[in-house]
Amino acid sequence: MTRMQLGLIIAATIALPLILGCGGGGDPSPLTSITVSPDTFTARVGDEVYFTASGKYADNTERYVTRQVAWNSSAPGTATVSNLGLFSALTPGPVNISASLAGISSNVANVTVVPVPALPSASYMPLALNNQWSYTGTAVTTGIANTAQTTTLTVLVSGQVVRDGTVWYELIARGTTGAAPNHVYWRHDPEGLVRWDVNGTVPVKFLDAYPQVGMTWADPEDPAITFEVVSTTEQVIVPAGTYDNCVRVVETDTYWDPPDYKHAWYKAGVGLVQTRHYAGKDLVSEQRLKRVDWGL
Repeated sequence: MTRMQLGLIIAATIALPLILGCGGGGDPSPLTSITVSPDTFTARVGDEVYFTASGKYADNTERYVTRQVAWNSSAPGTATVSNLGLFSALTPGPVNISASLAGISSNVANVTVVPVPALPSASYMPLALNNQWSYTGTAVTTGIANTAQTTTLTVLVSGQVVRDGTVWYELIARGTTGAAPNHVYWRHDPEGLVRWDVNGTVPVKFLDAYPQVGMTWADPEDPAITFEVVSTTEQVIVPAGTYDNCVRVVETDTYWDPPDYKHAWYKAGVGLVQTRHYAGKDLVSEQRLKRVDWGL
């Protein structure tokens, strides 16, 4: 990449938020409609989700006007919405969210706020904004002579988003491989800890709400992938410390020959403290908890 190409990329990166933030004064044609999203969902007390507002103009152009509109909550005691579009669920009940600009009113987003249900598995993966887990580990490259490389991984709870009508926590994982950050979505339900990959069509349970040894379940999309709770009393020693009574869940994928095995250890009040990935009996990768930061 030449310096000129790099300069163009930097200039485009700086200019993009300015372009998306445009709207209101100086528009070449009048505003004709406003659409706010997400439009219909269920939130739990304490959830926070950003709304966006998109304006359509008489010349058929569309622009984000999230920061230009006036936001409105029909029941501020149930939920509020800031001038930046941040929705905060306060108490159970229905609430309508809308926006207006230049005499134009948006569609109405219908939100139902519900109490936080009993979530027994919540302590095994404490999901809250800006919680971050840092890991150190090993990745093994197979070949004539296997080689091991030290790796690092950080997992940050970056915010909350709406998927399929419910609110999920978005986690961003960054490693040392140089690959782009990986975005995944996690949520605690009465059935347990569930994850929804960006390209997944349905959520997958990773930990049962009441883990007991011998408990098994399958991936709803792929019956070749199964999960089993193999222990609830294991001791795990990692750089962050020594943790007793960890729950170990083994994910088995029989599509591969030999099968893939992914071991995950969860500690109540801490989260995921260790993972190991095996191809048959051969270690592929390992991550061990180095530190936890609550609400960075």
